[in-house]
Amino acid sequence: KNIKIEKVIQLLEDNNIAYFSKVREIDNIYKIDKRIRDNILRNNDFFIIEFNDALSLIFIQKEFETYDDLFANIFSIKTQNDINKEYLLCSNLSNLKNESNIINKEYKFSDLNNELKENLTSINDFIKYQSEDENIYIVLCDIKYNREKLNNINLNKLLNNNVSEIEKQFINKYSKIYNLIQINE
Repeated sequence: KNIKIEKVIQLLEDNNIAYFSKVREIDNIYKIDKRIRDNILRNNDFFIIEFNDALSLIFIQKEFETYDDLFANIFSIKTQNDINKEYLLCSNLSNLKNESNIINKEYKFSDLNNELKENLTSINDFIKYQSEDENIYIVLCDIKYNREKLNNINLNKLLNNNVSEIEKQFINKYSKIYNLIQINE
C-alpha cells in the first residue's frame, strides 16, 4: 500500500513508457470526479482509474494548510505483539483508554514531529514504531481546530485564486492587443 510516486515514475522511465504528470490542489472535494472523491473519502492515497485505453495513476497527498490552532487527540499503544488494523480504529480504542498500555492525550499539531504531521492527516491514521522488544502504535483519533481561523484561511485562498485568475485573463486579453512580452521574475 505504501506506493511512492517517485518509484512509479522511475519504473515508467526505465521501461520507456510514455506518461505525463499533473499536480493539482483540490480546493473543493465536491467539484472533482466522483471516483477520485470516493477514494479520498475512503483514505486511499493511491488508486488507478481506467478510461478507454488509458490508465490514470492517482496519488493523493493530504496536508494541513497550517498547524496553528490545530490539536490532535492521539492514542499511543505499546505492545509486544503486532496489532490488527481493525483493533486500531478509534471507535475501539475509546473503550480501552483505561488500560495501562494505552495512553490518550491531546497535542498541538505544531508540537508533533514531522513524521507524525505528514502521516497523521485523517482520523484512524496510524504509525507503527518498532524496537527489539515492543511495538508502539500512534493513532490519530480526533482533530480540533479554530473554525474562525480555518474560515479566514479558506477566504484568503479563495481571494488569491480569484486574483490570479483575473490577472491571467487580463494578461491574455491585453498581451494580444499590445504585443506584451512577459518576463517571469
